[in-house]
Amino acid sequence: MGFMKRVLRRIRGCFAESPEHLEGENLFGSFRAPGGGTDFMSRRRVLVLHHGRLTGGSRIFLKRWVREHSERYEIFILDFLRDETFALYCERQFLKHLQLNSPEAFRGLLEEHRIGFVFVNQLAETNVFQWIDALAGGPVPYEYFIHDYFCICPEHYFLLDAAGSYFGDSPERHFRDCPRGAEAGRLERFLSKAFRVTAPGEAARKIFASRYPGLKIEVVPHDSFCRLPNVYDASSARNPILTIGVLGAIGPHKGARVIEALAGKFRSGKNPVRIKVIGYTDKQASPAVLRKGILEITGKYSYRNLSSVISKSGISFFLFPSVWPETFSCVCEEILQSGYPILMFGLGAQQERIRNGEFGWTVPLQSGVRGLYGKILELESRRELILEKAAKIRGAFRETIDVVVPVFNGLACLQKCVESVLANTDTSCRLLIIDDASTDETVRGYLASLRNANPAVEMICLSNERNLGFVGTVNRGLKFGRNHCVILNSDTIVPPGWLSRLGDPIRRDPRIASVTPYSNRATICSFPEIDRSNDLPDGISSEELDRFFQKLGEGQWEEIPTGVGFCMMLNRNAIDEIGYFDEEIFGRGYGEENDWCLRAARRGYRNVHLQNLFVFHSEAGSFGEESEILKQAHIAELEKIYPDYGKKIQEYLRKDPCRRNREFVKRLVSAR
Repeated sequence: MGFMKRVLRRIRGCFAESPEHLEGENLFGSFRAPGGGTDFMSRRRVLVLHHGRLTGGSRIFLKRWVREHSERYEIFILDFLRDETFALYCERQFLKHLQLNSPEAFRGLLEEHRIGFVFVNQLAETNVFQWIDALAGGPVPYEYFIHDYFCICPEHYFLLDAAGSYFGDSPERHFRDCPRGAEAGRLERFLSKAFRVTAPGEAARKIFASRYPGLKIEVVPHDSFCRLPNVYDASSARNPILTIGVLGAIGPHKGARVIEALAGKFRSGKNPVRIKVIGYTDKQASPAVLRKGILEITGKYSYRNLSSVISKSGISFFLFPSVWPETFSCVCEEILQSGYPILMFGLGAQQERIRNGEFGWTVPLQSGVRGLYGKILELESRRELILEKAAKIRGAFRETIDVVVPVFNGLACLQKCVESVLANTDTSCRLLIIDDASTDETVRGYLASLRNANPAVEMICLSNERNLGFVGTVNRGLKFGRNHCVILNSDTIVPPGWLSRLGDPIRRDPRIASVTPYSNRATICSFPEIDRSNDLPDGISSEELDRFFQKLGEGQWEEIPTGVGFCMMLNRNAIDEIGYFDEEIFGRGYGEENDWCLRAARRGYRNVHLQNLFVFHSEAGSFGEESEILKQAHIAELEKIYPDYGKKIQEYLRKDPCRRNREFVKRLVSAR
């Protein structure tokens, strides 16, 4: 199996025996040496310490780390199971179970596998002091990322006492009475000897700094880990009965008792307010509350259909009832990405995000249920306050889209393409122009001279040290990016307002993998004749033709068996789930986008043909006479991998579901 196949296999899952260990999305910054020097991990083997049974942000964080570093480093995962028993994995493969009951045993593990760096991803609910001592006293550098407060108090790593109350404001007595207080010195030594201690936010850093005043803690904020469409429905704030949402698996530390108490107040106060839990709580609500419809619990949900569930919920804003200072809240991220304001207690990372962005409301933790209840009554009587916050969120979460333009020679076409992107892009965009070691010196000179006058576009020019080919260059752009991504050939010209229209289907439906517009040369997305290479109609510019397609209106697309790569938007969630283009088979180009779209379809995604956008394609690529040979060879490869590929294409051409729309635009052209 080739290198790229191995990489894709790693990305598609993490642990062979326990795929549930790593789910969801997050970002992790790469390791770096102090002062921004060269990469510290020259030995290229990394051990990650993790507790696989714990869910939430740390697990999401780890999956992203594995995906971003697996090509460069050999990743070992040491997964805590129970007592002193661990499971060891390398990449996806389970290696063995082992006992680590002494510092010597842990040091032996590092030496046996020639580990050059250790990343400590999870400490909560572990019996870890043997290897904490080994790391602190050993030569291997390590980093600790703060995902919980185990190092503050191992017995109460949520900083909640036995009664479930937050003791962070007056922790001294709890530390003094902690059954594991004698281990505080070992924890302090472990932290002080770390190459780096990192927190995802200022709130977590301050809590650690209060316990360890001399400890240097670097704040590295999480990037956005999910990309959910804004599905906020303003009419929900005007309903006679105000529906408040709660999202997630709600146990005591997540505020289950808070929800119960609020539901009881709504029942006795006869307020026109209801609570809907999208997820579940640790126990069933009282029969009286359920009978009156005050509290609804939907049950477990899938991330894949979360946007659909939220959009149909009638929720006006969300309550985040957590009573501990979270280090990073995945649920908050999902709610805000979906466009909803949040009401919460004023503590932890959740407070930071809400206050800094003015995305909702906080009440003091000391005010408890009474404080939340009072704020809810105020919002029920002044619904305009809810809509104001929702509008602020919509503006703040305007989505950036990466546009990758692979370049190899072809200066004249490239200039027209870049000029059209800079002139006609109407939404936040990061333009990645990647020169694939062009042999034409004028191309490099042009890229060096580029100046950007469009404030919506961040322009980045990259150069490959050697020629990677079209697919390798595209993959470099996909890996460089963080957002939904458009692959745009350098021989295209885009019209005004193109990018917001191209991104619309994925914003509305997160299970769409790819979006392809119309073009004159785009096989099954061609105009005026399908599956042909067309010239523009006489006397019609591409921009005017696009205006005709806009008359078809928003929200119209048809499902297609595969996207077409001349101008194709890719859903970042699909990229993260199925991987990049296959360089091993399709490295020279042609067929790589078909393979990717078919892989996405196998995972339950859809590929769609957008109806209200036309992008000109000159098809002046750099393959020359080689193009037809590559096409035929790669079609044969596709049919080996997907035996029904040809049949699906022919069936689509026979049905031709977009014929009416093409005929409509043809009539507009004729009547011009």
